[in-house]
Amino acid sequence: MAIIGSPFKQGVVADFDIAASLISVFIKMVTKYGFLVRPKIAVCANVDMTDVEHRALTECMYKVGAKKVHVMEESFSTAIQQIPSEYELIIEITPGMDS
Repeated sequence: MAIIGSPFKQGVVADFDIAASLISVFIKMVTKYGFLVRPKIAVCANVDMTDVEHRALTECMYKVGAKKVHVMEESFSTAIQQIPSEYELIIEITPGMDS
């Protein structure tokens, strides 16, 4: 029996391993070869994140194989206009998107 918790709470990483697994699934879904590709990931995150929460989010993205991670602490609609075109995966992790 598998027990699955919520990997994100209030827009920050609550369970590192489950969050990494979830992001890994997303990477496999959007890339052609899954495990062979190291995408550049842009993350729209909570505006009032602490340094520890920021580091946990960044390390989570590198754990799943990201080549480069850019964390933007602003809303998705604002961030989407400012993210350089080199990023292949854009993830929004903000309060209100989780339970």
